[in-house]
Amino acid sequence: MKVEEEKFDLLTACIEQDDEGGEMNGSTKSTKFLRDMAFSLIAAGRDTTSSGLTWFIWLVATHPPVEAKIIEEMKEHLVVNNEIMLGIDEVSKLVYLHAAICESLRLFPPVPFEHLCAIDSDVLPTPKRPPH
Repeated sequence: MKVEEEKFDLLTACIEQDDEGGEMNGSTKSTKFLRDMAFSLIAAGRDTTSSGLTWFIWLVATHPPVEAKIIEEMKEHLVVNNEIMLGIDEVSKLVYLHAAICESLRLFPPVPFEHLCAIDSDVLPTPKRPPH
């Protein structure tokens, strides 16, 4: 009998942490924060993926020895009987490619690691009017 793994849901985890009095960066999470975070995660895939791939391709193109090692590794692990196999078992053997992608993301991260938020509301100064 196979035990089912508990499915992880980021939004539910954030809500449950908020219910338990959890805090993030010193500010209590609100419904607006959860909405904004969910929207950011949905929208982030497009720009961050293109930025990450652009930097990775540029780095590989400007470092021919790295490109040669990646191609060699792909030929070794993905080509079986003159056919390209792209299953999870084959792709998981591409250790050098994984390292090159991680290094590219380390050098040029597409998303900042810190969530920034204001400690207090801004109060804008009002200009003084000249006396009449």
